[in-house]
Amino acid sequence: MKKIFLDSNIFDTFKTNPELRGLFDNAQNLKLIEPIITHVNLDQISRMPDSKSESRSSILSVINPFSTVSTFGHIDGISRQGWSAPAPQEALKEILGEQTLTVSNLEDALQAATALNESSLFITNDHRLWNRCNQLKNYSAMKEEEFEIFLRDLILSYSKNS
Repeated sequence: MKKIFLDSNIFDTFKTNPELRGLFDNAQNLKLIEPIITHVNLDQISRMPDSKSESRSSILSVINPFSTVSTFGHIDGISRQGWSAPAPQEALKEILGEQTLTVSNLEDALQAATALNESSLFITNDHRLWNRCNQLKNYSAMKEEEFEIFLRDLILSYSKNS
């Protein structure tokens, strides 16, 4: 079973790409993947305006069976007590690089560092973050299109071996 960490920006993709959502649900039902999230995902979802309540409800239906893990690293003002694990400062600095330290960039760094620490695939549609993660060694980040191919191949391989 492969751990899959979904960046919050992927959830909108499930609405616009029903084929990806079907593959994701199928792989999850076959126990080929284990989706994980952190409090950062939940915080981002809770900050969605009421005008996007339909999107929020759709996202919550997707993440319901996910495992919630502690973030790998702690950032004051973002991390929650008991929901973050200590990490070397280098872990976040490596992902942040020379970026401006905005809340969004810091949240992205926490999510990416957590995915790396959990030995999971990090799925994001954020090109800058995807590019930065793939520059680091021993790191696997995918965009929507790559993830769709990965899921299709994973399910096909499972079907052939069953």
